[in-house]
This record gives sequence, structure tokens and C-alpha cells, in this order.
Amino acid sequence: MEMIKAREAARLEAEKRRLEMEVDLTQMVLQTHLQATTSLLVGEHKISPAQRKRKRSDVEELESSTTREKSSALLGLLQLNLIFWNSLT
Repeated sequence: MEMIKAREAARLEAEKRRLEMEVDLTQMVLQTHLQATTSLLVGEHKISPAQRKRKRSDVEELESSTTREKSSALLGLLQLNLIFWNSLT
């Protein structure tokens, strides 16, 4: 009976450690996603003086290109997030 209790206690301790590691990993992934998303969004508001002096059509083209790049980056983050969450199940 003591052996069974000891085995069960060891199993529960191992499960507890696994869950703690999973929580730590989840927090790291979410923090990384938050930092990447914040970086992309903050970058929207930074316009260099050189960009301010360009013709309107050039600026619109640049903004369109930047928007596509940011959309692609956010889509990539969402895909990574989906892969990560599916790996937990």
C-alpha cells in the first residue's frame, strides 16, 4: 500500500511540474506575441521626416506596402498562436 501511495505522489508531483512548465511556456509565448504585435502597431505611428516630404501618391504606395507587411506579420502570429494552442491538446 505504501508503494502505491509513493508512486501516486511521484506521479502527481511530475504532473504538477509539467503543468508549471506549460504555464511558463504559455506566458512566454503570449508575452512574445504581445511584444511583436505592439512593435508592429507602434511602428504605424512613426513617420520619418523623409516620408513627410514625399508626394502623396508615393506615401499612399508606401502605406499600402507597409499595411500589407503588417497584415502578413499579424497573420503569421495568429498562425503560430493556433499551432501553439493545438500542440497543447
